[in-house]
Amino acid sequence: MAKVAAESKSGISHIYESKAGRYGGTFAHWQIALAYAKWLSPELHMAVNETYMRYKSGDHTLALEVIDKQTDPKKLADIEVRARSIRNYVGAYREFGSFRRLKWL
Repeated sequence: MAKVAAESKSGISHIYESKAGRYGGTFAHWQIALAYAKWLSPELHMAVNETYMRYKSGDHTLALEVIDKQTDPKKLADIEVRARSIRNYVGAYREFGSFRRLKWL
């Protein structure tokens, strides 16, 4: 927990909290929660590791799976806008060979 607190530039009290009572519970930084969940479930541990490796290796089908699970039309429109701008960015790079030669308006 100390490493996560140092990386997030906050104290341990900001990355982990436990509340008693009817609406209480334990709340933690996402990395702490994921480490605990992985400790509880070997299946989750394997699924997280596989997804991470797919992400790091640039597996384009991972992005398609994420998009397929999205049902909110507004969020799908946002994804489409971002994808279009990335395609334009990559296309300009391929055309000019370097972004330094591009003249932005």
